[in-house]
Amino acid sequence: MLPQTRQLKKLWEIATFSQWLQVPIQQQYIEKKSWSFPFLRIIDFTQWDQEERFVLVEDAEKYLVDENDIAMVRYWNPWLAFIWYKWILANNLFRIRVSKDTDFKFLYHFFLTPQFKN
Repeated sequence: MLPQTRQLKKLWEIATFSQWLQVPIQQQYIEKKSWSFPFLRIIDFTQWDQEERFVLVEDAEKYLVDENDIAMVRYWNPWLAFIWYKWILANNLFRIRVSKDTDFKFLYHFFLTPQFKN
């Protein structure tokens, strides 16, 4: 039984999912430029010795993960959820943008539970 202030909803009713960008390596930079944004790739989770990458993306604000978003890994370690903002995500990661009336931190912690992963 849920408290009266809580409602049971389906995930797609409270969030949108966006797969991110494929950026060719020739368009990735090792040095930060004033016009570039950090680019988070799956390799940043699997190989800790990789250099950080930066990218220039048209309409960058459209692609930035913000402080109220959740990012999730699509493969390698499926369902690995993390909060990491002001980054552009590579195409093997996706952004979950939660509706304003939903506590995204609650959802983030739910994604970390064994109940969700199983």
